[in-house]
Amino acid sequence: MDYVLQPLTIQQTNWTPYIELYKELFACSPTRVLDEKHIKLDVPSALIQSMDYVGQKNKHGFISFMGTANSDMLIELANCTDIDVISKESTEERNVYIFIASANIQIWQDALIQLDKGSKHIRELSNRLLSFLRMAGYK
Repeated sequence: MDYVLQPLTIQQTNWTPYIELYKELFACSPTRVLDEKHIKLDVPSALIQSMDYVGQKNKHGFISFMGTANSDMLIELANCTDIDVISKESTEERNVYIFIASANIQIWQDALIQLDKGSKHIRELSNRLLSFLRMAGYK
């Protein structure tokens, strides 16, 4: 079976109140950095890329993926990462599960390092995850 992996939820920023408050406190727009980098506001990573804050910015971006996996893959995913995973076994195919995996960007980035050391199917999953994160503007 070909295993499926697709983004399920990707954080979207409510820009209006954020820009208004930021302008009130700093007399400039937080999106000026995005303009300089030619990054559109609808890119999922735009909020993080606009932040000039102290701290770990990647903890403030969030993505959930849905997919299919076998039990070994789910165990490996759960044991080697901090990703939150829920799953349900198919009633139509033996040892096939639908799963939802959710985490902030920092956890996804840390997980990619661990997943790349895993089994063949987990490494394939890792490569797909990396592609999706890059398409969303995360590096």
